[in-house]
Amino acid sequence: ALGEERLRYMLARLANWRRIGRSNEFVPAAPPIGLVKSLLATPDPALPVLAGIVATPVFGRNGSLLTEPGYHAEAKLLYHPEPGFALPPIPARPTKEDIAQASAKGWPRWEVDMRAHSTCQPGRTFPQGDDQ
Repeated sequence: ALGEERLRYMLARLANWRRIGRSNEFVPAAPPIGLVKSLLATPDPALPVLAGIVATPVFGRNGSLLTEPGYHAEAKLLYHPEPGFALPPIPARPTKEDIAQASAKGWPRWEVDMRAHSTCQPGRTFPQGDDQ
């Protein structure tokens, strides 16, 4: 059974919890017991599933490139880029010149067809576990 102590332990392992200390700085803290009790009282809070948080554009499960910051329900990902990051426009059908310009800027050119690898799926990041 999932009790207060077990849930608090799990929450502590899932996130870095902080509180404001005596000198008005953030210090490590345990998950608030009030939050633990609320979560136990609401076993199905209808929250969206979050498979991960990414800081760079990635391909979603349907093969689309996630470029807009925010939560993407189909991919179950939160895209949260670093402050100041600006992704240049990406043409829907890049020309050889577009590819040459991207290569000249040092952007990687992918030569591997990821679909050929049985463990690779759109929306997955590396390293990956077998838990999904």
